[in-house]
Amino acid sequence: MNRRVFLLSTAGLATAPASLPQDPPAGENQPPPAAPDLAAWLSGIRPKAIAAGVRAETVDAAFAGLAIDTTVQRRDSNQPEFSKPIGDYMAAVLTPSTIATGQAKRLALSSIIAPIAQTSGVPAEILLAVWGVESSFGRVTGDQDVIRSLATIGVIGRRPKLAEQEMIAALQILDRGLAARDQLRGSWAGAMGQTQFLPSDYLTYGADGDGDGRIDIWGSSADALASTARFLQVKAHWRAGQSWALEAVLPSGFDYALCDNETHTPLEWAELGVGLMEGVTTREADGDAPAQLLLPAGWRGPAFLAFPNHMAIRAYNNSTAYALSVGLLADQIAGRQPLVARWPRDPPLALADRIAAQQALRALGFDPGATDGVLGLRTRKSAKAWQAARGLPADGYLNLELIQLLKSEAGLSGDGPPAAGPPAGVA
Repeated sequence: MNRRVFLLSTAGLATAPASLPQDPPAGENQPPPAAPDLAAWLSGIRPKAIAAGVRAETVDAAFAGLAIDTTVQRRDSNQPEFSKPIGDYMAAVLTPSTIATGQAKRLALSSIIAPIAQTSGVPAEILLAVWGVESSFGRVTGDQDVIRSLATIGVIGRRPKLAEQEMIAALQILDRGLAARDQLRGSWAGAMGQTQFLPSDYLTYGADGDGDGRIDIWGSSADALASTARFLQVKAHWRAGQSWALEAVLPSGFDYALCDNETHTPLEWAELGVGLMEGVTTREADGDAPAQLLLPAGWRGPAFLAFPNHMAIRAYNNSTAYALSVGLLADQIAGRQPLVARWPRDPPLALADRIAAQQALRALGFDPGATDGVLGLRTRKSAKAWQAARGLPADGYLNLELIQLLKSEAGLSGDGPPAAGPPAGVA
């Protein structure tokens, strides 16, 4: 499962129009879409790379014969962290085989991992979980040309500036002889190696874990794990000795609008009625730590008190589903209690459904942010406001039923409203 950093995810009530304005038919009063201009994009990058110290011959050799990879745009819009139901996503990660492999790796590589964890403060199980989620412990690191992937994202992706930054970093790697061109293989999003580092992160946080004087995140598990530890420690500000999250229990009548919005210590949450699942205990460092309440699958699914280390994991990939999968896998590798609450069985959301939800929210007077199909923080906040205004549990979670209700209310479809679920506050 490759790192996907190019997709960064993320109220009020107003009178809504009867329906969204419709686009004119294709070809009617509309200019034809412009073809992606790869040559122009590469020409713009060339002087910037040279100004950053890359030799012109390195740039020209890397860019020779490049063509757009048409599969990248499709995958950019359908990352499993954002399109797959979170319960399905977790089931795919937290398999008995993956857990057993992580535990076996912890024993077999203890002489490598223990010093890295001790020096960085990042627990061994977290490093192993990142390794497992990113590349199945080094077995699946991606086989796409990183230069081509970054060029494609720069032309047709949604993060052209980030693609430009990473392209220059990749060219610096080549120019300094840190890796050969055929070694720069990775994911469609440009991430490389056993723990899927972007080129700029490799240059900044790469670490020599095996002491051979090189930083080989492709062939050396020790280097990959040491680099990940340094990233989490330095860039993501991992808090040593503190939990990443704890499974919580909510009381009947709880105000779901508090999730995602407020930060409290565990004791303060307890005063609001939030308890911990039986068998779950806090660590000493958790006592005065700020925690957010997360309901990643809405009121019907598991609840979490998420500490700053949850956000540290998200610095690696800014997806709640991703961070939960890493944290829960780490807990299982360490032999901790598995998740008690069950994930709801929701059908997958197509990109068209996710975009329609954002369009409908906007039409109804709520601001979901960009209409990009990523149901991130801003979309969830607007969904909460809509739910609260309609007397629904204001958890910000949009399943297919609620999206159909949104579409119907906004006049986007003729589908009748589904069952609205329990009244607000039902636990």
